[in-house]
Amino acid sequence: MIFSISKKIPQFVICDGRKFKITPYFNRVLNYFDIYEDLLDEEKIIVGIDFFCPQAKRKTLSKQAEILSRIFELLLGKKTDGKKLFDFKQDAAFIYAAFLQIYNIDLLKQHNKMDWRIFYALFLGLPKSTKLADVIDIRAQPIPKTTKHNSKQVAALIRAKKAVELKLTAREREEQIQNGLRDIAVLFKNMKKRK
Repeated sequence: MIFSISKKIPQFVICDGRKFKITPYFNRVLNYFDIYEDLLDEEKIIVGIDFFCPQAKRKTLSKQAEILSRIFELLLGKKTDGKKLFDFKQDAAFIYAAFLQIYNIDLLKQHNKMDWRIFYALFLGLPKSTKLADVIDIRAQPIPKTTKHNSKQVAALIRAKKAVELKLTAREREEQIQNGLRDIAVLFKNMKKRK
């Protein structure tokens, strides 16, 4: 994601030497993420252009795909791997409350105003004093082995984790299974080397 405090945030992408104005408002990005899984490949492009760059609607589908790709490079940067600790949709109430608590920003009044990059920078800057941070902390905590000394704490952590557990999409579950299988393969490979 490109973010700079020394320059104005770009509100366009360039494709074939032409500037295309974009509408990268945080609510549009979140709405697009929300429906993305339910769309066919062609629809992902058409809806994405409709959300973020309506002036490119008359371009060919392949050109729209190229423009949309540039928009997401600009807005999101590269994907990072790791355990999912938050979800913009499932944690919406916590995010809303955190923005109000810390920044005195009512996100509902920022629809079609606040740029995604500003929203995301503020999101990343939320301090530990929010309920959202508490929830993420619970999700991130590993469950220790139960001993006679910590059985009550482990049981309490398991209950807390269950209370704030994220519901995964089918794709996310599949990715978790694939990552788990890769980890097991690496484990067996390392065990073989030790013999």
